[in-house]
Amino acid sequence: MADKFSLLKKDYKHNVPAEALFFNVNGRKALRLEVPEIGKEFTDGLYIGKDPEGTFYYSNIESLDGRRTIKYKSYRIINPFDNKACCHIKFYTTSEEVCHAE
Repeated sequence: MADKFSLLKKDYKHNVPAEALFFNVNGRKALRLEVPEIGKEFTDGLYIGKDPEGTFYYSNIESLDGRRTIKYKSYRIINPFDNKACCHIKFYTTSEEVCHAE
């Protein structure tokens, strides 16, 4: 039997990395597919835009292990380096001053 991916490469002009999330919404199966390289995002076959790209900073992955409730707060800020608007998100347990990640 031929490799499915090899066959698909023959059928289409382009192939780029993508990420899929399968989930249930009120018992209904749903799909979200992101294709960052071409700036596309699909859910249940409909184009819905693109998530903003960013960088996730953390020191200790164990602090994000799911054993505690992680809260978050988001802010719109202006990056002083290039004067562009950014979304700054702080992940914390009890105080924004002690973040697990940003």
